[in-house]
Amino acid sequence: MFDSCIELKYSNDDEWHKIRSNKIGGSDSAVILNKEHEYKNINQLWNEKTGRKKEKDISQKEAVIKGTRSEKPLLDILRIRHQDWEIIEPNVTYQSKDYPFMIANLDGIAKTPEGIIGIEIKTTTIRKPKQWDEWKDDVPFNYYCQVLHYMTVTGLKEFVLFAMIDKPNYYNHTTTTYLREYTILLKESEKNLLIKKEKEFYNYILKNEEPPYKKNLTI
Repeated sequence: MFDSCIELKYSNDDEWHKIRSNKIGGSDSAVILNKEHEYKNINQLWNEKTGRKKEKDISQKEAVIKGTRSEKPLLDILRIRHQDWEIIEPNVTYQSKDYPFMIANLDGIAKTPEGIIGIEIKTTTIRKPKQWDEWKDDVPFNYYCQVLHYMTVTGLKEFVLFAMIDKPNYYNHTTTTYLREYTILLKESEKNLLIKKEKEFYNYILKNEEPPYKKNLTI
């Protein structure tokens, strides 16, 4: 479908994990661009990619299950919102031709009257005021990095990130759910920075040399 990448097919989770074991995926990109990432630092990621440590299985966490189960319903809502879009759900991994260490798994691809765009689905629950601030006018940094990585792999210039945001009210025990649609356009300067930083990290994998732990320049 995309000239800038090839399609890697898989039939089960084990095959998918094997594909991504020593390559860089979208969820890795924020760790590489920001070594003070909330959930994982660059040294932990390097240990996983070099096989020194096994990546933690989070598939049974409540938030992950919620996200997985919500993907198709949220894509259906997008189909209702944009009835002139043809939305497909690719079941392949895309691998960059120019940078074969970069891979991408897209939640959706939309054929719109203006052209082809990518779709990323997110679900989240607001636990702290700071989290709500991150979603007010833009998407959180780690999700932006993920989409930027996907645009770099596929060559797409535009993505829609569609988010279901649950905001609990702990005083009256209710939850308000917001559906937010964000359009993200490719910025070449940020794409080039992403490629540079991911190449640097991948070279540490090839050299079997642990990267220095210090805060990195972020977008």
